[in-house]
Amino acid sequence: MASQPAHLEPSKLGTKEYWSSLYTTELTNHASDPTDRGTVWFDDSDAESKLLTYLEDLTESAAFDHSLRQPDATFLDLGCGNGSLLFALRDEGWHGRALGVDYAPQSVELARRIARQRAEAPKEGDDEDMVDGDEEEVDVKEPEFDEWDLLNGPWETVLNGSQQEGWDVVLDKGTFDAICLSDEKDAQGRRICEGYRGRVLRLVKPGGLLLITSCNWTEEELKSWFEGPAREGDVGRFVAVGKVDYPSFTFGGAKGQTISSLCFQRQA
Repeated sequence: MASQPAHLEPSKLGTKEYWSSLYTTELTNHASDPTDRGTVWFDDSDAESKLLTYLEDLTESAAFDHSLRQPDATFLDLGCGNGSLLFALRDEGWHGRALGVDYAPQSVELARRIARQRAEAPKEGDDEDMVDGDEEEVDVKEPEFDEWDLLNGPWETVLNGSQQEGWDVVLDKGTFDAICLSDEKDAQGRRICEGYRGRVLRLVKPGGLLLITSCNWTEEELKSWFEGPAREGDVGRFVAVGKVDYPSFTFGGAKGQTISSLCFQRQA
C-alpha cells in the first residue's frame, strides 16, 4: 500500500466562513428566483449523472457482494450543499431514507427550501385519474437535511432509527476535498483531514459503501487515504471495490482525468 499523500496547501475553500458566505448568496438568489437552486458541484464532469448510473449498475451486477436495493437503500450525503445529489437519487427511483448533512446552516436551509418546493409541486401524473385503481401510489418522502459537523458532531444526529449501525451508502462529493484544504488541527495536532476516515467508517454499516468524488486526489491517492490497516478506534476498514469512469486526457505523456470517484466497502 502506498504511503499517505502529502497534505494540500490550506485554502479559503477549507473554511466554514467561505461556505457560509457562498450559501448565504445562494439562499438570496433562490429567494429571488425559486428556479435558481444553486451550484451543482462537478457538473462540468457530469459527475452526478455518472454516480447515479454507477449505483444503478451495482443493483444489476457487481463484482463484489452487497445488499444494495433501489426501493429501500439508505443514503447519507456528507456536505450536502443544496441537496442536488439526493434529489437526483429520488428522481431516479431510490426510495429509502436519505439524509443530507452540512456544517454550514445556510446550506441546510437552502436544501430544506428546495425540498419543500419539490414536495409542494404537482407530481407527474397527478392530473391523471387512475380509473382502474390497480396501481398503488408509493408515498416517497423528500430527503431530510440537518446541520452537522462530520468531524466533531454528535453521532446520534446521523446514527439513529434503523440507521444506528450505519447507512447503506455514504456519499461525499467534494467534502473530503474541502476538509483537506483546512489548516485546522485536531487534539493530536494533526490536520483535521487525518480523522476523516475513522469518522466515516462509523457512518457506513458493515458491508455498506462509501462513494467519494474528488477533484484534488487521484484514484491511487484516494486509495492511500482510505485503505490500509485499521487504526486504533476504527470499526473496520475500507476496501476499494469499484470506480466511476470519466473521460481521460493525456498531458506531458501522463494520463489523467479532472475528477475521481471511488467506491469503498466497509469490511471487518
